[in-house]
Amino acid sequence: MKTTTLLRGAATPFLAIALLIGARNAPAAANDHFADAAVISALPYTISSSNADATRQPGEPAHYGSTNGHSVWWTWTAPSSGPMQINCLGSSIRSVVAVYTGAAVGSLTPVASGRGNHLVNFAAVAGTTYHIALDSLDAGSYGSFTFRLLDGVAPPANDAFADATVITGNSCSLSGHSNAGATKEPGEPAHAGDLGGKSVWWKWTAPASGTFQLETTGSTFDTLLAVYAGSSVGSLSLIASNDNFSGMTSLVTFSAVAGMEYRFVVDGWAAREGQITLILTPPSNDAFANATVATLSGGVYYGVNGVFNTNATKEAGEPNHAGNAGGKSLWWAWTAPANGSCHVDTIGSAFNTLLAVYTGQAVNSLTEIASNDDSPMMPPASELSFNATAGTTYRIAVDGYSGASDWITLNLLFAPITELIVNGDFEAGNAGFSNDYVYSPADMTPQGVYCVVANPASVMSNWGSFGDHTTGTGLMLLANGDANPTNTVWRQTILVATNAAYLFSAWAASAYPENPARFFFFVNGQQQGNSVVLPSANGLWQNYSVIWSSSNSVTALLEIRMLSTEFFGNDFVLDDLSFRRLAVDLPPPHLSIQHVIAEAAVVLSWPSVLNQLYQLQWVPGLETNQWFSLDAPRLGTGSAILVTNSIEGSPRRFFRVIPVN
Repeated sequence: MKTTTLLRGAATPFLAIALLIGARNAPAAANDHFADAAVISALPYTISSSNADATRQPGEPAHYGSTNGHSVWWTWTAPSSGPMQINCLGSSIRSVVAVYTGAAVGSLTPVASGRGNHLVNFAAVAGTTYHIALDSLDAGSYGSFTFRLLDGVAPPANDAFADATVITGNSCSLSGHSNAGATKEPGEPAHAGDLGGKSVWWKWTAPASGTFQLETTGSTFDTLLAVYAGSSVGSLSLIASNDNFSGMTSLVTFSAVAGMEYRFVVDGWAAREGQITLILTPPSNDAFANATVATLSGGVYYGVNGVFNTNATKEAGEPNHAGNAGGKSLWWAWTAPANGSCHVDTIGSAFNTLLAVYTGQAVNSLTEIASNDDSPMMPPASELSFNATAGTTYRIAVDGYSGASDWITLNLLFAPITELIVNGDFEAGNAGFSNDYVYSPADMTPQGVYCVVANPASVMSNWGSFGDHTTGTGLMLLANGDANPTNTVWRQTILVATNAAYLFSAWAASAYPENPARFFFFVNGQQQGNSVVLPSANGLWQNYSVIWSSSNSVTALLEIRMLSTEFFGNDFVLDDLSFRRLAVDLPPPHLSIQHVIAEAAVVLSWPSVLNQLYQLQWVPGLETNQWFSLDAPRLGTGSAILVTNSIEGSPRRFFRVIPVN
């Protein structure tokens, strides 16, 4: 006799087909349809069953957003009023449940819904008949479940929108609150894009206009957070919302208008519940009057990272920073501890910044000291330098070009030590420096000649008429640009200390608008930073600077070299050249962060110090960290690295560069 042997755990194709056909033809659950709902007559009620062959009826609503199509039904008439709870804990499927009132499957009124594997609460009214549906959360999924209807926990006092707890003042830190037993009302929106199901409410009237921050840091569960305007739960206008800002914590910043009422809601992701901490922070440095005080570290450096201007505002009377309307400014205040040079930049910020420095006591009566849109060396970041006076308070504004916003990095470097360059303001005339140009005050027509003058137009009538940078009435170096890029227009040798940091800067302007001049900074024969391109407008003074580390050097050969190939134009002036040692060696470079799209390559740039080892980190979704060593282990001032999608990660990535001790 011919026999067939079946391995344990295996089935022939014919048997598999038979099993599948059998499953398809199995009778549906008795309570598959709304009209055949199982009647719950007594509590507590528990049943274990399956929705494997259940179906979806025409007109049936989407239960908690699910249209999987394997729904089963129960009906229950409340004998008395009180809180009720449904759960499907221990089920083999991820389930959703929804509670309705109504007489037909196509005309139901929702009461509550949520994920049955968590707790779903609703407030029952005596004599009301409720229809309860269970379906699978995941498409194509079905199987066994355990369904329970029990007496519930009394909902919190601020469960309903109409019963929102009142918050007063411009700040609060609330703890000891819970959303256990909370419900979601009919018509209530999905907060931060998740259906939630256990929301509690607060209402707050803004005592003043400004940018406020609201967060759930300290809560014991995965929160959803939203801020709305509106007088009813079904007609709300979203102001701001967030699911996960950092881990399970939610955080939003929003612009409030004095006297306007706002609604705050905290819900649980996937209807989770627990203890709530709600923190409202008053306006930080959005307003000029609330400027953050910048305090130097080691007397030389101030840095801030991780500040967003996303919901910042522009005040009435506030100037246009760097000539652009902007619209999302933040403010800092810094008081110079001594006379010296100050360098400020936004290198590492994640958007096109505007930067400006002022003096003055009110936002509508400021005196501009310096401003910049795009750094000549690292656009679209901004950078500027100015001579600071001891005891003077300077107001620093960072804004976004045309209202741009994102992550801000702000750096301030101060060099209070005595000036090391001799005759850097040229008030001593043609003395104290050398170059490859020809001194020719009588004839400035040939290329590669220079002189020291008070006004370029006094030498050639078609050159711009303007004063020097120092006082407007002093002297400056005027050059007819040379087309030979190896020629140095200014040179001086300085004695330096080893392993010290120095700030090398110069003020420059165009003297003729055609073919604006380009030049480089060199120290000991090494180019520092990128090339500088002067503005085409005559007499528009701009400051350019680099940070240089001496390493083992005891001298610094400072040079400014031209780079131009045009015969006409490229005529320029220099003034107030400066080379100063920073009060102490540079502290570890500040954290520098940018975020990019994974599909595109990006050049990450940051200010760094020679002989310092750096590491690159990317943080996908701000959840897990991965580190990568840089190909170039020792990078100099203005370091950069090309990052492409060869590094695996999420589409939106945060990069940062840190020093390695």
